[in-house]
Amino acid sequence: MRGLLRRITFKKIVGGLAVGFVGIFFLSIIALFAMWWGPPLQSVDRLLPQLEPLRDTLRRRGPQSTSYRELESYAAGTIARAILVTDKHGVIVKAYPRPHFFIGQSLSLTLPLDRAKNQVVDLTSRAGVGYVNGVRAYELVNNDDKLMGYIFVGYDTYAYYSRTRQWEEVLVPVACFAFGIYWLLVALWVFADALANRQRALLWGAFALFTNLIGLLIYLLVKSTTPRLCPRCHRTMEEHFNACPYCGPIRTRLCEKCGSSVQSDWNFCPVCQMPLLDKADVPEMTGG
Repeated sequence: MRGLLRRITFKKIVGGLAVGFVGIFFLSIIALFAMWWGPPLQSVDRLLPQLEPLRDTLRRRGPQSTSYRELESYAAGTIARAILVTDKHGVIVKAYPRPHFFIGQSLSLTLPLDRAKNQVVDLTSRAGVGYVNGVRAYELVNNDDKLMGYIFVGYDTYAYYSRTRQWEEVLVPVACFAFGIYWLLVALWVFADALANRQRALLWGAFALFTNLIGLLIYLLVKSTTPRLCPRCHRTMEEHFNACPYCGPIRTRLCEKCGSSVQSDWNFCPVCQMPLLDKADVPEMTGG
């Protein structure tokens, strides 16, 4: 009976661990999907309404009317890495950050401003203000619709996913590890259950290792349709019988170390490789 309890406890532990690890796997996947398809953490579009007061000020007072602190406050909380203000000739007159590097540099204002945007990326790279892989340009026109200059905003689109990438580095390995352990535990549970029910444990365990949930379902289906046989007379018994109706109580020889069922003529346990004691000294179990 002690060996039977060991096997039952072992199967319950394995089954519980499998459920726990598959739960961790699905929670990790749900968290990743929520971050990948959830609301943006930071978007360059958040910068647009913040720039409206700046654009209004520059329209009224001219491109040089802003200050470094104002540009810094507009960029705060966004993915902007640089804000450059030019006059109508393309000369940078105000800049954030590192104004001493940017001010005086010239940008090409040939439409559609692709060359100017490339120049902003190059300048920010040389200034060492952070990675910039996108640039937006905004016209500055006065009340007479005359061009006064431009505002160029250099931003890092990958900063949009900065926090998401940090969590990915944690959740992806956790999900993979949990799924791998769950996969192995399913095969281990099938092996242990088949061993306890005198099925072909190695064959079923290997089958479940390659097929996982499908193998588990097939094993349970086959197990439910396989009749229980008396180990002595090999006649069919009901599952709830604790004794054979033909030859009496079932006495099963157990390994003293691991509690596995062993046959009377075996000298070694095939599970733990323990030498078996004489039949008279080996614990026996009565019941199914």
